[in-house]
Order: sequence, then C-alpha cells, then structure tokens
Amino acid sequence: MALAAVIAGTVVALIVIVVVSARLTDTVFQRSSGYARLVDSFPWQGEPPAGLVGRQTVQFGQVRYGGVVTAAVLDQGLYLHVRSRLVARHRPLLLPWEEVSASFPAHLRGKKAVRLDVGRPPFASLTVQERLYADLRSRLVAATPIV
Repeated sequence: MALAAVIAGTVVALIVIVVVSARLTDTVFQRSSGYARLVDSFPWQGEPPAGLVGRQTVQFGQVRYGGVVTAAVLDQGLYLHVRSRLVARHRPLLLPWEEVSASFPAHLRGKKAVRLDVGRPPFASLTVQERLYADLRSRLVAATPIV
C-alpha cells in the first residue's frame, strides 16, 4: 500500500514537471522566434476564419513549428495559428499583406520554401512552405520585392 502511494506521488510529480517544462520551453520559443511580438502586433480577433489549411510547417525566426500550424490566406492578410500538442496557449495572428516587406528563397525540412520579412521596418521573419507561398504570393503588396 505504501509503495503504491509512493509510485502514484512520483507519477504526479513527473506529470507536473513535464507540463511546467513544456510551458516554460514554449514561452522561450515564442519569445526567441518572434511569434510573441507578431501576436502582440497583429492579433487575430474572433472565431477562426473559413478556408483553414492545417498541418503546415512554418518557421518563425529560427524556431520551426513542424506540422502544427493552421493557416488561411484571407483578403486582409495571412492567418496563422500554432496548435502545439502540449501547450495550447498560442494565440492566432493575422499578418496584414502590407506588413510583408520581402521574400527570399529558403528551405524547410529539405524542401523549397520562402522566407518572408514582416514589419516596416522588418522586425520578424517567417518561412513558409512553397505550396502555401503559392497561395499567398498574389496577395502580397505590389511593391514587395520578390528575390
């Protein structure tokens, strides 16, 4: 009976450690990647939009979110929402097209991708897979240099 209590207590302690560690790691990733600043600058308000495409791989700064980003190409901008399995605290954002200032060839997981600078002047970057870029390319402001 005492052994069962010790085991149960150990399991509970391990679960708490994993959850706290995941939240701390997630906070560090959001801040170091620029995602937190993007959400603060361009928050999404309301319910998720229609036309969502899930399981996207997007890199914010140097932090890659593999297969956990939901995206939508809208008239007013690019909707992005990171949906991590461990931490559901990510807030969605809407990047207005006029805030995307340049695009450059890149790679994500060995596949062709495009890096976009965000802000005027740029304060963040994100890299999207080529097929998502193909959907949003026509929405970029005409003055945006495409390298």
